[in-house]
Amino acid sequence: MNNKLRVQGIIYQWWRHPSEKLATKRRELPPACLNDPSFGEHYYIQIKNIKLHYVENGDKTKPLMLFLHGFPDFWYSWRHQLKYFSKHYWTVAVDLRGYGDSEKPEGVSQYKIKYLMSDIKNLIQALGREKCILVGHDWGSIIGWYFLLKYPDMIDKYVMIGVYPLFARRGTWSQLVKSWYMYGFLLPYLPEIYIQRKDCRILDRIFKYQSQDEKDVYKFVFGKPGALTCPINYVRANALKLVFSLRTKAKDIHFPRGLVLYTDNDESVDSINFADVEKIVENLDSVLISSASHYIHQCKPDETNKAIAKFLDPEVIDTSENAKSVQFNDDETRIASHQD
Repeated sequence: MNNKLRVQGIIYQWWRHPSEKLATKRRELPPACLNDPSFGEHYYIQIKNIKLHYVENGDKTKPLMLFLHGFPDFWYSWRHQLKYFSKHYWTVAVDLRGYGDSEKPEGVSQYKIKYLMSDIKNLIQALGREKCILVGHDWGSIIGWYFLLKYPDMIDKYVMIGVYPLFARRGTWSQLVKSWYMYGFLLPYLPEIYIQRKDCRILDRIFKYQSQDEKDVYKFVFGKPGALTCPINYVRANALKLVFSLRTKAKDIHFPRGLVLYTDNDESVDSINFADVEKIVENLDSVLISSASHYIHQCKPDETNKAIAKFLDPEVIDTSENAKSVQFNDDETRIASHQD
């Protein structure tokens, strides 16, 4: 659907059926798949000024592989990667501040990019590491690109999914159109109300390739009162910075090895932005995963995992057709447990 017509349709539906803003189904218990122990163990960690929730899998003596999710998402975004890479890495997927079971500071200013970067720096150090393999998607990639510019020595290798290097943007009209929803996010209250209306029906469309149980996971998390305000505050706090601040900041940065994954079917990002990124950023590879959605790593997890594995170390990770997930022996399986 044309984005202009979509916006008009939203306004019309709101005018015709304003009471639907209250039609969110109450879910008392999480879907069973949210607590699948094969994804890893659940922990909370207190870092400077905030308490974060994360899920870990694998051997803590192995290199740290840290996953940063996007919107509307949380640690569950990385369930396929937590399992796949845990045999050779210590995989950790965090709920970013304001998301999931992490703390939710009040106020738009609490979600400025400087605080988001600080959280990641402090988390890596609190986990006992000096550097990590950083993997991000959507807002996780945006944070990742900023983090890369400020703390390149803390990144061994990095993978950014679905977001091009912000300092290499092309500013196309098609990208402006695809970013229409971000302008709406600058409004107070209405974005939260719209997303939650009709039992978060929009999540069915965003995650249309997932099972109903998986969709219900997202509705359970983002259907709660107030669950969307902090995530949407990421846009409200950083919109101007995203537009103006990264155009010339890539100079004199020695970049570690990196990989960008993108698709030709992204609803939110114009694939033309990924053209020639390997020439613009040193030590950067790019891989096109065709016909995926913006949520590449969930829509096509096998192709995503193989591309990342080949980039990290093709001699160590099994990238064969049969390697859809890492299989553990009974004595290697870790049972999930929540710890305060």
